Amino acid sequence: MARTGNWKLTKLWVVTAISFMKRQEERRLRITEACHEYSSAAALPAAELPLGNYRWLWNKQVVVCVNFKAGSSSMVAHLLSEEFPDLLEALKDTWSTNYIGFRVLKLRDNDKQFAQDLLEIFRTVLVVRHPFTRLVSAYRDKIEFCDRDKISPEMQYLFDEENSGISFKTFAEFVVQETRRRPSFPYLAIDGHWRAYYVSCVPCNVQYKYVIKVETWDEDMRYVQQALDFKSRNDIHLNISNATATAVQYFKELPRELVKDLYETYLIDFEMFGYSMEEFM
Repeated sequence: MARTGNWKLTKLWVVTAISFMKRQEERRLRITEACHEYSSAAALPAAELPLGNYRWLWNKQVVVCVNFKAGSSSMVAHLLSEEFPDLLEALKDTWSTNYIGFRVLKLRDNDKQFAQDLLEIFRTVLVVRHPFTRLVSAYRDKIEFCDRDKISPEMQYLFDEENSGISFKTFAEFVVQETRRRPSFPYLAIDGHWRAYYVSCVPCNVQYKYVIKVETWDEDMRYVQQALDFKSRNDIHLNISNATATAVQYFKELPRELVKDLYETYLIDFEMFGYSMEEFM
């Protein structure tokens, strides 16, 4: 009886693993197709490789491109637990997880050629999230509930006449205008919390072996951790149950034309990673 049960569990794992690998193949193919369609906008000169989003695990020969507000803290916590198991616990009351990861898992900015070589050798991972859900998360975390002195100086003019805050509509208009003002890769200067994935992680330059979506985080991480031989297995979860519903409510504040403008702003990300804006209209 026990053998039958074990066989059934093994068969189930094999079936789900095959499903995961197939889904990864589909995600990589979609990226390739989007890169072909938007080659003039989405390809970055090799000399301009943006190293700021890469986190490197030397012992595992793994590099992850993290995007803020797309599971970055959870992913960095995974990486730190592999390479520096005691560091996160020791410093968590002093610095944020992302800051610790930035300090200890990042290459120097003058190592771009070295990084380019390593990206062809190391196993590569990319983490993304629905662009609109991420945008709302960035607004709530970095704008809506922040005091004025904590908000970027370039956004100070967005405060309303009563100095009571920046509405989501005002923020959305700012994102659209800022992106239009900085065409293509010059808008690396845009805040990384709402900068497009194809700019921050250059998937048209880097062939990612694994593409993790926040929406399927637990399932994706279960197999990625095993493939990368991580010791900490699936012990860091994301609380995303209400994120989409919350984001949809914020988008109800926006005029239809502004939603379309935001879609155009993140069009390549939508196409590249298979997201839809249907429920946000």
